[in-house]
Amino acid sequence: MSEAMSNSMNLRLIRLPQVKAMVGLGTTAIYEKIKKGEFPRQIKLGRLSGWVESEVQDWISQQIMASRSGVLTTGDL
Repeated sequence: MSEAMSNSMNLRLIRLPQVKAMVGLGTTAIYEKIKKGEFPRQIKLGRLSGWVESEVQDWISQQIMASRSGVLTTGDL
């Protein structure tokens, strides 16, 4: 199995309640950060939306690294 195929099999879409629980932000804060380009954009699924879980996890990792290194980024909590 190719790496690209393996990676695509690990992708999962999550809904807003899961995103909020993962990042500790409310709906308004999440959408404000999306508008500013500071948070991953959601994927439209017809009338519904979902986020790529790995993108949200990457965002969390970036916030942790920035916090621990003392460097502030535009997407800081």
